Amino acid sequence: MLIDPEIEAIVKSYEVIKDLDSASKKRVITWLVNKFDLSGDLPATKGGASSALGRGVMQAGPGLAEIELPEDLTGFETAEGLYNQIATKTEPEKVLVVAAYLQEKLDLQELGGRRINTELKRMNQGVKNITAAISSLTKKTPPLMSQNKKEGASPQAKKKYHVTEEGIKKVNEALQKGRLKL
Repeated sequence: MLIDPEIEAIVKSYEVIKDLDSASKKRVITWLVNKFDLSGDLPATKGGASSALGRGVMQAGPGLAEIELPEDLTGFETAEGLYNQIATKTEPEKVLVVAAYLQEKLDLQELGGRRINTELKRMNQGVKNITAAISSLTKKTPPLMSQNKKEGASPQAKKKYHVTEEGIKKVNEALQKGRLKL
C-alpha cells in the first residue's frame, strides 16, 4: 500500500514533537515555517487573516493550539524568543534582530559588538565578524545602526553602537512578516 507522502510527513512530524512541552512545540513549528519560508502560505485563521504569522497568530495544525505572537519586539521575554520568530539568512540580519531586542527590551543606550555576539553565541548563532556585520548595517540607507563612540584610536578599539529608529522599525515589520530581508 502506498502512503501519501504528505500524510507520512504529518505522521512523522507528529510522532517527533508530540511529547515536547508546549513552548518547545511552538519553537519547532515556528522554525519549520520560517525555514521553508511558508509564513505567507499558511491558511487563514479563525479571525480571517490571510497570513497567520503576518497577523501575530500562527495556526499550528491539528491537535495544537494557535500561537499568539507579540505585536512588537518588546513583547518577548528573551532575545531568543524574538529571534526564533524571524527568519534570517545573513549575519547582519541576525545582528540587527538581537541588537534591537537588547536595546529596546533591556533599555540599553549603547551596545558593544561583544555583547551582541555573546547573545547570538548563547543561541548558537554567533557571527564570524561582528564588526563587519554591524558596519554593513551602519552603511545602509537609511542606516539601521549607528556608531556612538569609539574607545581608543586603533582600528581594534572598542566601539559602541545604537540601533536607529529605522532599524527598530525593520525588526518590528519583520516580526509581522516572519522574515527579515535587508
